[in-house]
Amino acid sequence: MSMIGKMLRLKMRRLAWQARRFDVDDALGFAGLRRRRDAIDLVLPMIGVVVAGAFVGATIALLFAPSSGRKLRADMERKINGLRDRYLPEGGQGGDLGRAAGEVVGNAARAAGDVANNLRNEVERL
Repeated sequence: MSMIGKMLRLKMRRLAWQARRFDVDDALGFAGLRRRRDAIDLVLPMIGVVVAGAFVGATIALLFAPSSGRKLRADMERKINGLRDRYLPEGGQGGDLGRAAGEVVGNAARAAGDVANNLRNEVERL
């Protein structure tokens, strides 16, 4: 194959690749336009940031709570078990799932309490 044929084939591949990536936003951009953003496009990311901030704040508050780690873990486990018993049926698959979730969360709460105690001890030692 000649050099011109190879170059032409390479250019056609590039053009085909670019055509696959071409979308509505590209067409609007050529006309100097863009899509109108809905309110939901702006609100959802803000809600995500607020929820993440609340989760981080709650975690920090639990870590530095004045109660002991053992008491905190017991309280968290009691509340989680209460929610599980309240919202998931007993005896069915949901109850089994709830029991398993309660065990996982209880273990996580115990581990978080241990980390909080270790962190508190390190801070007090400094």
